[in-house]
Amino acid sequence: MTRSQLSIYPDPTPEILLVDTPSQLEESIGHVRRIATRAYSETRGRVQGGVDEWIGVERAVERKVKEIVPADEPMTPGILYVGVATLTGSVLGRNRMLLRILLPPTFFLASMSYFLPRTSHNIYAYIQELESLYLPSLAVQHTQIENLAASTMTQAKQAYEQSTDWLAGEVKRGVGAVEGATGVKVGEAFGMAKAEVGKVAAEAKSKVEDFEKKAEEKIREEPPKRLV
Repeated sequence: MTRSQLSIYPDPTPEILLVDTPSQLEESIGHVRRIATRAYSETRGRVQGGVDEWIGVERAVERKVKEIVPADEPMTPGILYVGVATLTGSVLGRNRMLLRILLPPTFFLASMSYFLPRTSHNIYAYIQELESLYLPSLAVQHTQIENLAASTMTQAKQAYEQSTDWLAGEVKRGVGAVEGATGVKVGEAFGMAKAEVGKVAAEAKSKVEDFEKKAEEKIREEPPKRLV
């Protein structure tokens, strides 16, 4: 078949390709949607990061509190005694401004060291750790002051013990001289007086311990009252 001859078959239908051309409004809406989606994703990521960071802070605080507060040292009734001692310092210094400022923290620190010794020691160690981390120069000065205070206390204790021993020796020699000169057994009288003082001190200590036990039992038995 030559080019001049026509085909007996119909010509194939040409393929029609439709091109979807969005309008200006559709392009604007799509652009705004993409911006909103990206902003939402970024905001959600920031919020989630903040939540994760806050959860991490809570866990760190909880872990640090567990490290500071020992499990074998109950907080009650020790914390109640600390509060009472602090209020006592405030009451005693209510008439003087300087005492009002100094007595409450002094009573607080002293009562914490007495009623909650391990907790107060852990708090002090944590403060030293923060000083070493953020204020190293202050931590060095603090350590030097502590060493100086400890050395001074040791020297004072040694001087007190030496003076006590010297005074006891002098009293003993004086008693011996009096006994030798008069024949009166003064040493026995001193021994009886010393024994009597020790007995009274032991009885007082026993009464104080009984009072503390009763107060602790009373606090545990009484339910907390609701404030109206």
